[in-house]
Amino acid sequence: KNKGKMGDNDVVKSGLMPSEFIADQDVSAKPTGNTAHVELFVASATFSLAMKKDQQSLKILLDSKKVNYTEIDIVKNKEKGEEMRERSGQRKLPQLFINGEYIGGYDEALALEEDGLLNQKLGCN
Repeated sequence: KNKGKMGDNDVVKSGLMPSEFIADQDVSAKPTGNTAHVELFVASATFSLAMKKDQQSLKILLDSKKVNYTEIDIVKNKEKGEEMRERSGQRKLPQLFINGEYIGGYDEALALEEDGLLNQKLGCN
């Protein structure tokens, strides 16, 4: 019925218990899916639900591609916040930079993803 689709129980169906399956994997090597230098500016303390949602969504998008990125919390590092505003000319968060180029926030990254251009900018395999 679900031919070709993996389900939650497929590990057990394979004859391996979940712990055996994990032990069989190379968990020491953390894969990175990009060659570009990626910076993500966020704010850990915000009352804006929309900003929290966009920050989380952008992290999920990058993590799904196994992107190695530097997360910079401008609440904890005011100097980096000033640098971010100077570089982008923007105050809104989150802000994504790839190889020093200001990309925008979650909506702009998602638009690049939908156009098939995000992987290219990130240098993803």
